[in-house]
Amino acid sequence: MAKFFIDPKLSDKGKEFLLTTLKPLLKQNNMLGVRTKLSNFQNEYQDVKAFLLHNLGEELYFKNSNEIFKAEFFHITSLEKIIIPEGIKRIDAGAFGLCKSLEYVFIPASVEVIEEDAFRGCNKLNSVEIEDGKKSSLYIADTAFVDNHTCKVYVNGDRLNFEPKGLLKYQIKYK
Repeated sequence: MAKFFIDPKLSDKGKEFLLTTLKPLLKQNNMLGVRTKLSNFQNEYQDVKAFLLHNLGEELYFKNSNEIFKAEFFHITSLEKIIIPEGIKRIDAGAFGLCKSLEYVFIPASVEVIEEDAFRGCNKLNSVEIEDGKKSSLYIADTAFVDNHTCKVYVNGDRLNFEPKGLLKYQIKYK
């Protein structure tokens, strides 16, 4: 288990949840179990999610997983940068929606699908780098990056163009 100090900014309810419910899973390095428990309480323990992501890092937090769950980081205002680790294949709907401090996202070649509203309303998001890796296709829902007025999205260095309501249905296909 990774060692870390409990952040005094965590709510009392969040500290209790971390120490009673999540600690046994953390001791077993069962991050999928931790994430599943947290996702059962969608918006209730956002401070705990942010704390664990910050202290463990993306590689350990997403260990043995291939997706970022629906609304998993919804409205976590302390996230500024996220580097999604290789191996994640899917970013579910609303996964990072309303992360108002998020400025930069790196998405690896392993990601095949970015669902609707995945990054909706991340007002400070100004750069998203998507590494495509020449696989057969990459699907980005037309509303994946909606309501991010200054955001620039790049796939393999090529900038995508936005319509006012979001990306046009964007799909890369290779022969």
